[in-house]
Amino acid sequence: MTGDETRINAPEKFSPKVSVIVPVYRGEETLQRCLDSLLGQSLDQIEVIVVDDGSPGKLDQLMAGYLAADHRVRVIRHEDNRGVYAARITGSRQARGEYLVHMDCDDYAEPDMMLEMHRHARAGNFDIVECNAKEIPLQGGDFQLCDHYEHQQLYAPQLQDAFFTGKIQPTLWNKLIRKSLWDESAGSRQVDRRLCNREDLLITADVFKQASSYMYLPQVHYIHPRRSGSLSHCSAEKGSHNPVGDILYVLKTMLQDDAMGIREIPERLDHVLSVAALDIEWCARHLPQLQDWPTERMDSLEDQDLLTEIIRRQVLQKPKVAHDLLAQLTATEHSLHTIRSSRIWRSTAPLRSLLDRWWT
Repeated sequence: MTGDETRINAPEKFSPKVSVIVPVYRGEETLQRCLDSLLGQSLDQIEVIVVDDGSPGKLDQLMAGYLAADHRVRVIRHEDNRGVYAARITGSRQARGEYLVHMDCDDYAEPDMMLEMHRHARAGNFDIVECNAKEIPLQGGDFQLCDHYEHQQLYAPQLQDAFFTGKIQPTLWNKLIRKSLWDESAGSRQVDRRLCNREDLLITADVFKQASSYMYLPQVHYIHPRRSGSLSHCSAEKGSHNPVGDILYVLKTMLQDDAMGIREIPERLDHVLSVAALDIEWCARHLPQLQDWPTERMDSLEDQDLLTEIIRRQVLQKPKVAHDLLAQLTATEHSLHTIRSSRIWRSTAPLRSLLDRWWT
């Protein structure tokens, strides 16, 4: 624990079976539902570690009641906003359970989630147990995230093939992970960026590349409501963060990791580029809702080539989104010494010409 972290309420004798990490930044309005769903679990032997990532709101007032009422609740406070990746790492380092679960503060769990996942992990000695989850989109309705899964138990190396080709969702929050595996993989990575978006892809990739065994539970135990404004867990002050920069950082980090085998296996490369394309599509669709989307230099040829490849993929999949994305980049990425002089602009010229004729 570093000097700018504060730990509250950590009884020494309690030995939980599962540690649940809940990062929070400006999430007070949904945190109570999240915590109540965790403290009401049928598995009593859990600890809930809330990591306050420099929230400016009234989180202290909300947490005071929980700390007084339940010894299983712990709070760790960052003095400044470091991003959700750092918050997850901080919480996991203080966790005492044999297994970890990471939950977003605007989500909630069904009462038997921890009991069922822990029971199956112990019975089958699985490194990872994943449950089905229900997403509730902004426009209403709901759908099950994993109901297309064809597998139930997987072992290395088939497990790695399944994850890196998209047969397993890279979401972090519906997975129970053996803590020793976490410590050897995601917990040991050094990240030199305040990472707030798509950190779950990097974390799950680190975990799955070293996992030996996995089980999927088709029952829905996790509820994930989508909310407007939930794009970032970082401070949103002007010029403070760039979500597209996060996506490119995660993509570069994964491509540089030889243990993931992404460059050598075409199916894996195709999948991770597709994921990045969909993430940037999401950003492009929501950019009009973001105030003062910050600019970020992309002087690296690797960054520019990656973004070019992502744009090309979008042209093939969703040309309207590619057109809007290019327009946004042209308007906002002026720190590139004008995007017209960059490799991105030159490499995508034929695509832009086609899109301009199509949509204007």
